[in-house]
Amino acid sequence: MALSKIQAESINLADTFAFTGTVTGLATLSSVQTVSSAVASIDTTVPSGTTIITMVFRDLSLASSDEIVMQVATSGGVLTGNDYIGHSTFVGTGSYNASSFTTYIKLGVSGFSATNNSFSGIMQLRSLNGQYWSYSGQASSIAAYIGVGSNAGRVNLGSNTDITSIRIKGAGGSNIDAGSFKFYFE
Repeated sequence: MALSKIQAESINLADTFAFTGTVTGLATLSSVQTVSSAVASIDTTVPSGTTIITMVFRDLSLASSDEIVMQVATSGGVLTGNDYIGHSTFVGTGSYNASSFTTYIKLGVSGFSATNNSFSGIMQLRSLNGQYWSYSGQASSIAAYIGVGSNAGRVNLGSNTDITSIRIKGAGGSNIDAGSFKFYFE
């Protein structure tokens, strides 16, 4: 089809337009997931071909003192070994904490997951080349400890190149007992 150039004033935006073809580059949204009763973990499917994963979360908390974490899965299953390299810091009223981790991605902050605490924030993972994904996130602690945590690192998918699902859970097995979150996939 030949390219046609038209002047802006020749388009009446009150008219109805029909388009054909495929729209690309739009994010796929998951529905908001709300935790209304305690669960061991929550798995969310990732669309094939995704290269950017963003999670927004509000008031996530655990039933017992533990760390709120994320793990990724490929066609080979959930990655639980030393597939992650990451670090987190927390700065709050009168306290500072830093830690490293290798078997998951922290959503909250090390040592600051008391049962009366919750976290709100954002986490983003981006594919570098399929095998390696970098991530960074921030979370605000709003109950037992008041402050902000930040974390960053990378995940090695090995011979796999697609993340197929995301798991949210307590690192030590504690149940998730409250909060809500939403994923954006690009």
